[in-house]
Amino acid sequence: MKKITIIASALLLSAGFVLSGCIQPLHNSATEMKQDSTITKESKIVNRSYSKVASTFQRLAPRCLNTTIIVSGDVRDARTGTFKYTSKVKRSANKMTFSLQRRQTDLFMIGPEGPKDGVYILVVDAVPAGSGKTKIITYERNFYSAPQEFKDAIAGWTSGEVRGCPTL
Repeated sequence: MKKITIIASALLLSAGFVLSGCIQPLHNSATEMKQDSTITKESKIVNRSYSKVASTFQRLAPRCLNTTIIVSGDVRDARTGTFKYTSKVKRSANKMTFSLQRRQTDLFMIGPEGPKDGVYILVVDAVPAGSGKTKIITYERNFYSAPQEFKDAIAGWTSGEVRGCPTL
């Protein structure tokens, strides 16, 4: 009996370590997400003016990323379900902040649900970085991240290589 208790305890402890890597806080704002040390942060400079980058996001984000995606598969898989994405763009003369939120609409959540439009999964800041250049800072959740098609489109919008919506 003692051996079974030790094995069960070890399995529970192992499961706790595995799950702890998947759990990140639900952020109530883009600012709160950017301040979280568990978020992946990347910076780069693109050869495109701030005004062009910001206007591209203002024009394309609402049209392309405010959408609902149905992903079918195993119901035990966290990537399966109906997901509603909501994007927001805030722009000033010297800074643009883009945020993407995701809400699973066909899942009953136990515990805190987070913001009304869903969990913040991606935030992009753009700031002028000299003549014809823009600094792009991307903040992304490690778990429940944005679809790769969204991330590819966003990278293309910053560089100017993509001028339309992602194909889903």
